Amino acid sequence: YYSGVDFRSTERRCKEMTDIEKLREKLNMSGYKLSYVADFLSLTYQGLLNKINGNSEFKTSEVKAISDLLQLSPEERDTIFFN
Repeated sequence: YYSGVDFRSTERRCKEMTDIEKLREKLNMSGYKLSYVADFLSLTYQGLLNKINGNSEFKTSEVKAISDLLQLSPEERDTIFFN
């Protein structure tokens, strides 16, 4: 808790926003290695894992890039990232 911001609730919202299981399924189905996806998004491998695991949020530009890379339909994108 810092300056009126409860980071625990913020962390819960981050984890709730991304459907981790569906994202992992799409990544596995794509055949791309996570190291490639991380490079594609200009992230470190650990940074990508933090986002996949819900420890930090995907930026809008990252959602667009990963959606393009995985060829997600708008519905799939919304289900995974904005549920």
